[in-house]
Amino acid sequence: MVERKRAVLDSNVVVDALLGRRRAAVQVIRALFEGRFDAFATAAVAAEYHLALHSRSVRAAAEQVGLSVGWILDYEQAIAEAVTSVEPGPSFRCADPDDDKFTAASSGAHADYLVTSDAELLAMGTVLEASIVTAERFAEEFGK
Repeated sequence: MVERKRAVLDSNVVVDALLGRRRAAVQVIRALFEGRFDAFATAAVAAEYHLALHSRSVRAAAEQVGLSVGWILDYEQAIAEAVTSVEPGPSFRCADPDDDKFTAASSGAHADYLVTSDAELLAMGTVLEASIVTAERFAEEFGK
């Protein structure tokens, strides 16, 4: 039996998919909902998803593309149900301390991938065994 790949998704991927900003982000979330990989989040990452999805700027952008607050809540719930909670592992110092939560989730989940559009995280290249990749790179493997 082949073990499914494990990933941590940055909140920018979750938001980009909601708003349809990047095709690859939509493909990643579709692959998540279809069970093509296992996604993990710590409590801090789940809180970041919530804060990002309910920020003023995301709500305004969602309204511009015709998404209601109810739709955002349903999407957030679907993400929460698709992601497995994990305790944080060691975090690795990032240029932006707010990104440490993603490296801690990645190490705690023993993730194969950390998927992000954050240039500073991407510049790190890896976190322990996890490759830090763009949604485009991840979608090449899982999002088709």
